[in-house]
This record gives sequence, C-alpha cells and structure tokens, in this order.
Amino acid sequence: FVLLVAEKQLQISIHQRDISAQQFAEFQLQNEILKNRPLDLPVVPQARYDSSDVQNSPRCEGQTRLRIRETIHHWADECAKPLFWLVGPAGTGKSTIARTIADSFHDKKRLVAGYFFKRGERDRNNTTGLDRDAVEKKGLAIQFEKLLWLPLCDLPPTDANHGSRIVVIDALDECEQPEHLPLVLSLLSKLGTVNAVCLRVLITSRFTSAVVAALDGVRYRSLDLKAEHRDETRSDHKWEILENWPNPAQLDRLIHLSTAPSPLFIYAATLYRFIDDPDKRENPVDQLELWLRQCDSNTPQLDQVYLPILHYVLFGSCNVHEKPKPLAENLRMELFDVLGAIILAATPLSYKAIAALLGMPSRRVTLWLRHLHAVLSVPEDPETPVRLLHKSFSDFMLNLKASNHFDYGVDAAQCIKRMEAGLRRDICNIRKPDVLRNEIEKQVIDTQIPADLEYPCLYWVYHLQQSGRLLGNNVHVFLCTHLLYWLKVLALLGRVSDGAAAMKQLAAICQCPNAFEEFSELIKDASKVIATFGPMIERTPLQIYGALIIFSPVARIKPDWDAHRQTFEGHDDQANAVAFLPDGQMIASASWDKTVRLWDAVTGAHRQTLLLGSTRTLALHSSSSTLLFTDFGAVDLFTNFLSNEPPPPPDETPSSPTFCNIGLNPEKTWLMVGDAKILWLPIEYRLTSSAVRGSTMFIGCSSGRVT
Repeated sequence: FVLLVAEKQLQISIHQRDISAQQFAEFQLQNEILKNRPLDLPVVPQARYDSSDVQNSPRCEGQTRLRIRETIHHWADECAKPLFWLVGPAGTGKSTIARTIADSFHDKKRLVAGYFFKRGERDRNNTTGLDRDAVEKKGLAIQFEKLLWLPLCDLPPTDANHGSRIVVIDALDECEQPEHLPLVLSLLSKLGTVNAVCLRVLITSRFTSAVVAALDGVRYRSLDLKAEHRDETRSDHKWEILENWPNPAQLDRLIHLSTAPSPLFIYAATLYRFIDDPDKRENPVDQLELWLRQCDSNTPQLDQVYLPILHYVLFGSCNVHEKPKPLAENLRMELFDVLGAIILAATPLSYKAIAALLGMPSRRVTLWLRHLHAVLSVPEDPETPVRLLHKSFSDFMLNLKASNHFDYGVDAAQCIKRMEAGLRRDICNIRKPDVLRNEIEKQVIDTQIPADLEYPCLYWVYHLQQSGRLLGNNVHVFLCTHLLYWLKVLALLGRVSDGAAAMKQLAAICQCPNAFEEFSELIKDASKVIATFGPMIERTPLQIYGALIIFSPVARIKPDWDAHRQTFEGHDDQANAVAFLPDGQMIASASWDKTVRLWDAVTGAHRQTLLLGSTRTLALHSSSSTLLFTDFGAVDLFTNFLSNEPPPPPDETPSSPTFCNIGLNPEKTWLMVGDAKILWLPIEYRLTSSAVRGSTMFIGCSSGRVT
C-alpha cells in the first residue's frame, strides 16, 4: 500500500514537472516574441482629426471669427515662427477655431496631423498618444529623431508655392503630464527648421503656468482671445444670437452677459439648448425670460451659464431667487450619481454602462440625461458614450464639489459590486486553457466583457484612491474571492500592466495605520503574482489558474515565495551597472551592448532605452530625479540630452539604502540576508553589478539579464 501511494505521488510529481517545463517554455517563447516584435505604435483614435468625435463637434458659424482665422492663415504662410499659440479662458471658442482651421487646411491637403485633447478622457490626455512615447520604449528625443526628424530631412524639397503644412494640437492644457510639455513643444518647434518642407504647429490652451513655462525659449506667435478682436467677437455673438432672439432689449442684454468680462461663445449655444427643450415641457419665451431674470452682473460668467440649468433640474424653475418644491433627497442623490459618472469617470461611458455601473434602471438614467440636454451630448445608441458638450461644465461642477455645495463621485464600492456580479471563471466560454489571447475573437471579448464591466475592472482602484477613504472589508473580500477572475479579465483586455499599477496604488493605501496585516500580505502576494506571471497570463489568460496553483507557495509545503521575483530581459550583452532612481520606482541598467535601459521596479515594464555607448558607471544625484551620470557625462532621463557635467563627489552620490543586511557570500553564488542563504545564483545569473534599496536587490548578470 505504501509503495502504491509513493508511486502515485511520484506520478503526480512527474506530471507537475512536465506542466512546469511546458509553462517555462511558453514563458520563454513569449519573451522572445515580445523582444522581436515589430514597432507597435499606440493610437488614440478618438483624439485624431478624422475621428467621429472631432468631426461631429462644432465649427465656426458662417463668417464668424474671420479676423482670427485670417491671422492664423497669414502666420502659416508668412511668419518664420514655427508655433502659434491660441490662448483664452474656457468657453472662448479655442477648440471650435482649431477644428475650423484644421478643416480649412485639410481641404487644401495641407493638414499633416491633428490631436485633440479632451477633459475627462485619461487615455486621450496622456502624452504617450501624442508623442509615441511607447515606441520601443525609447526616449522621446530619440523617437522624434528616428520617426519624424530624419524621415522629414530625407524628403526631397517641395515647391514653396504649395504652402506650409500644419499640425494642430488642441487643448494642450488638458495634458495630464505637464512635465512633458517643455520637451514636446521644443521638439515640435524644431519641425519648423526642416528644409524639405515648411511645417507649422498650431496649439490651443488656456493660460496656465505649465504651458507658459513650456513655451519659454521657444519661438512662437500668440493670440489672446480674451484681449484681441473684442469688437469682432461681440459682432459674432450678435450674429449667432440674432436668428433666435428678436427682442432688441433681450438681445443687447445677452450680448453683454456673454462678452463681459470676457467673450464666452458657449453662452449662446448653451442658452439656445436650454430654451429649446426637446421634450417641449416649457415655453421657449418663458425660459428666456426666466434666464435673464436670474442674471446678476456680480455672478461669475460660468455660474450664469450653468446655475440656471442645475437649478431648473433641482427645483423645476430657472429663477434662482425662488425655491419651489426641491427634489426629494433620494432623487437628488440619484441625479448626482449620474453626474458623477459622467464628470469624474476616467473615460466616457454610455448611458447603458452608467446605468449598469450605478445599479440603476436605464430609464432613470435617460430621464436625468434629458433634463441635462443643454450641457450633454446624449447619443441615441445605448453603446455610444455620453459626453460633455463643453469642458467648462466640468470646471463648474468641480468647483461646486470643492466648495462642498454638492458631494458626488464614482463609487468604488459600486464598481466592486459590478465586478462581483459579472466576473466568473471562464468568462468568454473558451473552455481550453491553452488558447492564446490573440486567438480569441475580439467580438467575443467585447460581448462577454461589456463596457460596464470593463470600466470597473480597469478603474476601481483609481476611484478608491480618489475617494480618499480607508480600505473596507469589501475590498479584502473581493480580492480573496475574485482576484484571479479580475486578473484574467485584464489579461483578455491586454491590460495586465494596469493590474500591476492598481496593486501599487493599493499598497500605498495599505500603508495607513488602519490597514490590517492580512490585507497587506494579500496585496503583496498579488503584486508578486503579476510581476512573476504577468507576461504568461496575458498571452494565455486561462493558464492563470493552473500556473498559479502550481508555482505559487503553499503554506504546508513552503511558507513564502522564493526570493527571486522577476527578471528583466533586453540587453544583448553583459549588464555592467545597475542603479535605483532616487524615488525607488525605476531601475537603470547599463550594458556592453552600448545601451542604458530603464525599468519599472514594480511592474518590470521596460520604460526607455538610451543609446549612450558602453558605460561602467551609473550614478544619480540626490537633488535630481532625472540626472543620470555615466562614463560619458550626465544624461537627463527626460530629455535624453547629454552634457559634460561631472559626477557628484563620492560623499554626495546617494548610496542605496540597505535593509536586513542584504548581500552576497564571498563567492557571489548566494544571496544572503545576514548569515542566511536565501537564493542560489546559477551560473547565468552570476552578478556583474548590483543595487539594493529597502528589502529589494537587483543584480546585473553576465548574460545581460537584470533580476
């Protein structure tokens, strides 16, 4: 009997060994595929000039804004300055002008590209979509040189009579990475020096310190919509309003309100939508009189535009001096739940997705959306996102939230409920664990993971962090019961890296005093799962169950994970030097292959490659988070510009802090903690360099690996 049991256990061990070998082979294959893949340019379709969102947005009416448009055309054809900055407050028509200008140059076949940032769309407001920062993970300056500058310089000269070519970038102030703007604008201005073709760049933004600072040192022309062409602006407002308001006194009052102290083109458009109720509940003449009655010259312009609309929804009257029958508290909360899902969502949602996310009947959501028709674009298609007609409404609502007039937001707890209701083991009904993700039809994924489930999977931790609340038991229960289901959905969406970032955010929240130890350990384990198995999971999502059960520690066999967490591969020769960046979030490695690579220390993602030559030295100064000292000088990790600045004196060079006496044995074959051997280093992992921070140690190997 004992022999039979032993034989059976041996067969199980052999079977597990074979599975382990197969998993390891697949992992190596994926690394090879990722290493040799072609360029994979990130695309943000909705930000492009030819997207339906941009094409369906307003243009300048008739003969309005003519002098401004003529000024921009004259600059494009005559001015030597490569950049034109169209600046003005919210609601002054910058985006409308930008789209009209883009149309004009497109019709003349002179529009090179257009990128339109937009409030409330995180993927769209990231410079990775604008500057292709993910191309081979190389630095921005190198990308610019390889993908734009050199190809343009190789072009044959074009006929000067064909005119300049234009790039339009709208709402640059909405960029969520303002620290990138100086380099972006500097490189864009360099396009104006290409001899083969005359290139000009039109940018629009509000007057913000980030944009002003970014333009310092750049040759540009500017036009302030608030200060210039005021007479034309007043005339244009009158042109837009004349057809709808024949009463001269009302007309003069509206023109004054919409142009003082600064012109707001959204004023007339919003008012028109307000009085033109699609449900015909109110008389337009009465609506206009009520609007004008509540106007106070001491009220900020945006408040004049939006308070009547909000007041009408809350109280059924446009007159802010009266308070007839306010909404019941439950209806008021329902309204602000819908508004929060529109204004504070990380990316726009359809009304169907909003209803499912809020656990609210669709008819209730559509009812509130009809009340808000003056400020929202509500498509008939239930799958198409609901969008703000103008980002200034978001400013208005956020100001109300900040002043504690109203409290609203996207509830992370509701996101968790939606995931608990929708996530399951084989969500796409594949039934075959060895199926690759790229073999699963996109239509199947889209059908089984609808937008209202995809959204909470991607952003529930973001909303938890934004709420500022402590971690609740519901988060712990969700991770205990649905962690693998959640990771598998991220894998099916190709967004496992988002899971790594989410765990990083949760770990930061767990550092608060009230976080309990069991929860912290669970998050640590989840982070290790993603770091160790992320690439394999994303390639074969259904392998997540078998792989993790086989390779993860089991308490009765092994109390904890192996000391080895992850290996970064990319260098083609020995890794000479390894260093932590000052914040500990990034690792830099140098190699004989003449590159310095930057890695995310948490997720293992390859962030950037610097082509510097072979260096044995990597050092960072404590006063700078971006200056990396090498044998060739100091390189700025953001701009990739190399200078001859000498490295700091040895006593000023930050040393990596140690923890628990981490080190190596004299033969450099074992990683040690104190006197205990915790990880044996095979020959191919024998180190040539190392860096220690806290309880983490990275080593550079002769094989080129960093582990």
